[in-house]
Amino acid sequence: MQGVLNRLFVIFLCLAALGGRDALAQTALPSLGGSLLAAHHTQAKLILSANTAKPGDTIWAGVDMKMDTGWHTYWKNPGAAGLATKIEWQLPAGVTAGGIQWPLPEKFPPAEVTTYGYEKEVMLLLPLTLASNLPAGSIDLKANVSWLECKDVCVPANHSVEAKLNVGSETKNSADAATIESWLKEVPQTNSVYQFQAWWEKPANDNTRPLILNYGPMAAAKNITYDSIDFFPDASDTFEIQAATETISAQSAYIRFRKVVKKFSGDWPKEISGVLVIQNGNSRYGYEAKLPVSHQAPASDTISESRTGETPALPLMLLYAFIGGLILNIMPCVLPVIALKILGFVSEAKSEPRRVRKLG
Repeated sequence: MQGVLNRLFVIFLCLAALGGRDALAQTALPSLGGSLLAAHHTQAKLILSANTAKPGDTIWAGVDMKMDTGWHTYWKNPGAAGLATKIEWQLPAGVTAGGIQWPLPEKFPPAEVTTYGYEKEVMLLLPLTLASNLPAGSIDLKANVSWLECKDVCVPANHSVEAKLNVGSETKNSADAATIESWLKEVPQTNSVYQFQAWWEKPANDNTRPLILNYGPMAAAKNITYDSIDFFPDASDTFEIQAATETISAQSAYIRFRKVVKKFSGDWPKEISGVLVIQNGNSRYGYEAKLPVSHQAPASDTISESRTGETPALPLMLLYAFIGGLILNIMPCVLPVIALKILGFVSEAKSEPRRVRKLG
């Protein structure tokens, strides 16, 4: 609920800002049912992977959104503010649209109000399935696309898009098929590579609690250190996985990082979902992840304290101190050094007794 209130508050501020500036309101604020206005900073159009499709087949539809420089729109989880883009279809009988396939988004600052979204261009992809008894002929595919575009201000906008599809005896690719295929590669993959685990690191501190996400360590012939590791969470009305990520290990054979969960209501989540984001040079990968959350680390977790960045246990520290002291006391060079320190203190005592007391 808190996340929803945050987004509504942002929209209220956008509308208030626009309402206070008559000239901008007349040119940039769309009517609730109107078409695209020239002042919009995002242009949307509908393209298809096929010109002709046979009954029973599934084709891809792409809503291509191009933003002016510096403007952005939002991912399915917009983050601390913003609104996800929506697509409302008006389809003929016998054509069914699936869910939106979202390309991997960017993470936008500031840290206090982090959001997830897209700059320059994004294509939102949806499968369209034709019924097996769909009659041959030309059909119109229409949708209303609504979004929030932001730069220094945020402007709500919407636009009706449409395309024609021929229903025939065979499916024939369109000129846009390759473009759609390239955008499909930007959609996070189903995760079959990294078998992640998640567990609560500590008890809750009021309404926040640290969470560990872990993969490995695993034996690997080649162990790569990634440039960055992150996790973009799915949205929830009862809790929020905060944007800050503390990386503990970013190796390909051992990934571990810490996130903080903020609870709005109800119990602490027993499951989380989102996208694991890996940056390696110029390559960026996204993997869908859906994880149960354990109350404690698994028994098999034997990662050394030095690897996790935590302070070693007190008995181990005392043992190291004892061994270090023993080594120093049997080394021949130690006694001359101690003697020199004593002579230095005696000399200081003659000149300035207060300094000796200060030095201990």
